[in-house]
Amino acid sequence: MKNKIIVLITVILSISIVVLISNNMKDNKEIKLTDMTENNISYSKEKINIYLFYGEGCPHCEELKNYLNSLDNKEKSYFDIYTFEVWNNSTNQQFMKESAKSLNKEVSGVPFLIIGNKTFEGYNESMNIKIKKAIKTEYKLNGKNDYYKEYKSAK
Repeated sequence: MKNKIIVLITVILSISIVVLISNNMKDNKEIKLTDMTENNISYSKEKINIYLFYGEGCPHCEELKNYLNSLDNKEKSYFDIYTFEVWNNSTNQQFMKESAKSLNKEVSGVPFLIIGNKTFEGYNESMNIKIKKAIKTEYKLNGKNDYYKEYKSAK
C-alpha cells in the first residue's frame, strides 16, 4: 500500500512538472525582427507598445532583440513590440525619421527603440537597465506616453 501511494505521488508530481514547463514554454513569446508597417500597429488596454526600427543583418539589432527575448515572461507580458526594417524599406526609413523628429530627436542609426516617449539609439549591454526601467515605467503609466498616438494625431 505504501509503495502505491509513493508511486501515485510521484506520478502526480511528474505530471504537474510537465504541465508547468509546457505552460511556461507556451507563454514565452519570442520577439522576432519582422518587417512591419504602420498598418500593423494596434493598441491594447493591458499592454504598452514598443517600436523597434532595425536593419536586416545588423548585429546590434540582433543583440537588442536577444536582450528583449531574455526578459522574463512577466516583463514580456507588459508590451507588444512592432518592428520596422529600415535599410531595405524606404517607407519604414522615412517613418523612423519622422518618429524621431516627433520626439525632438535626430536618428542616425539602428537599432532605434521607442518606449513611450523615451528613445534608445544603438545598443550595448549598458543600456539594459534603462530599457527595462522604461518598459516598467511606461507600463505603470498604462501607455499614456505612446508616441505613435500623438504622432498620428499631429499628421
